Amino acid sequence: MKFGDLELYILSDGTHTEDGGGMFEYFPKDIWANYKVESKTPYKPDDHNNISMASNCLLIKHPEGNVLVETGIHDKTRNYVKYHNIVKKPSLMESMKSAGFRPSDIDLVINSHLNPDHIGWNTVCVDGKLKPAFENAKYLIQKREFKTALNPGFELKNDYFSVEMDIIPLEASGNLELIDGEKEVFPGIFLVPTPGHTRGHQSVIIKAEQKTMLYAADMAAMVMNQEKPRCKMAFDALGREECWMTKKELLYDKAAENGWFTYFYHEPSFSIGIINKIANARGETEYKVRKVENQL
Repeated sequence: MKFGDLELYILSDGTHTEDGGGMFEYFPKDIWANYKVESKTPYKPDDHNNISMASNCLLIKHPEGNVLVETGIHDKTRNYVKYHNIVKKPSLMESMKSAGFRPSDIDLVINSHLNPDHIGWNTVCVDGKLKPAFENAKYLIQKREFKTALNPGFELKNDYFSVEMDIIPLEASGNLELIDGEKEVFPGIFLVPTPGHTRGHQSVIIKAEQKTMLYAADMAAMVMNQEKPRCKMAFDALGREECWMTKKELLYDKAAENGWFTYFYHEPSFSIGIINKIANARGETEYKVRKVENQL
């Protein structure tokens, strides 16, 4: 789809499940299980309290090169696949092929953070060795995130269990590039630190002509996480106040105030919306995301 002078491609890496209570933390199950998105209730849990989630990577065709944001969910570990009910129909590689791209066409890969559900296709096994799946690309990761992933400590160890498989081979091959703070990687494509979900989490801002899109990643993973200011995840590494300040500054003070588009990696209903400020029944400020996926 066209976005100003850019071309955007939504590339699926299938579906998986996650604990619904973990995704919406402080909100009672009765609220999130019946929460409406585009008149549907996408967060209905199964018998194990799991909800269905997407892994929708974003490919940006830019005049200076092709940028892939996220590489899907890790499936190299059998127990992880089983626990999260991972179904790759289609996989990221199949989605890329359908869109007319090969792995060698990618110039930059952006990982918002290094949890296993965002870095799954960073590497592939070739002749028994793990190598970069996108051999011509630089992988852009925040330095703070990389350091945390290497030494996560007891509390965060499971959050970064796949780093040896999905990240370390990139450093050995020379494909890894560590970013320290904000950076414009191609004209109009900006990396912005957004600590909260992880210490070194980064989001992507895409500006093209008169349009702006925020790829928030797990700063606000689902529509409900964006629409409800207090709706954080139990999986967030930092506290409520730190998560709120990051969310407020970028998502609410900028995106909502200026009519930015937002892109969802995990939301099963749709991938692209536009966020606006509203007042709820009590007169409190909340937000509404409207689907615009096929209207850009």
